Amino acid sequence: MSREPIVRRRWNHRKARAICAPLMMMALPCFVQAGKFASIDLNRSFQFTNGPVPDSVHLSVPLQDPDISISAMISGYPATGTAQVSYGVAKVSGYGGFTGGQFGGAFASTQIAGYQDLVTINVPGVASGTLVSVLAGFDIPGALIATGDCGISCGGFWDGQLSLGSGFEVSGGVTPAGPTGSQLGAYSHAFLVLTGTPTALDVQLTGTAAGAHNGYGFPTYCPCGTGTDSLANSMYWTGISSVTLNGQQVPFTVTSASGTDWSQSFVPAASSVPEPGTGALTAAVLGVAWVTWRRKRSA
Repeated sequence: MSREPIVRRRWNHRKARAICAPLMMMALPCFVQAGKFASIDLNRSFQFTNGPVPDSVHLSVPLQDPDISISAMISGYPATGTAQVSYGVAKVSGYGGFTGGQFGGAFASTQIAGYQDLVTINVPGVASGTLVSVLAGFDIPGALIATGDCGISCGGFWDGQLSLGSGFEVSGGVTPAGPTGSQLGAYSHAFLVLTGTPTALDVQLTGTAAGAHNGYGFPTYCPCGTGTDSLANSMYWTGISSVTLNGQQVPFTVTSASGTDWSQSFVPAASSVPEPGTGALTAAVLGVAWVTWRRKRSA
């Protein structure tokens, strides 16, 4: 007798940290520290009949100041994960597949990378404790891949979370059945913040890659899909773009416990290397100009 598998597509979102936001808004001590964190979970999420204990790997780097880069795999099984983080940039990558045989199973990889800080917004001429609206956001480029015919049971998924006094979250993915949720791209949100008051900044990117098969019990096993989330899935802080008071934008300054200037964008600058066609055209124009100059000089 076969049963349909259940694949968990999203894991820990550290909901407990959300408690800190309203406390900061009330200017109560919240004991938030600046730092970076990362974790990877690889799991065989289900198995056949009376097979062995599901294989799993868990790596976790607690809050720390140095940049983080970790990776994990289950030897001999299709499950990998990578997470990298520095202030302003979080990167994740993973692959989830399946194994065959009587005691086969499908694997899922969940990677988390993020950072937190204490940020203070100051507005010249405005008293501390004044409520202002702060516009901030992130940009998530990348690639999600799903193979097979397993419907929504496998694929690549992402989740971006940003908290600055209050929380904002957006997520999406791709399965063999098509895209789900939001699309990768740039997002911004207006946060209500008290001027002159240290406010908790918490940013997290989660990537999930899940494989799947169609049931339990040999010989009904049939592998049906894999999932990949690429290391190109990067969450770049796009900066605090504006501060608004009573509907009007006002000048502001930003300080932080980590020393990071969160008014700046961490999105990589566009490449200055010209496209091949553009370079060829430029070379041709310069060549014609040089020949014309030589002829005039010889005349």
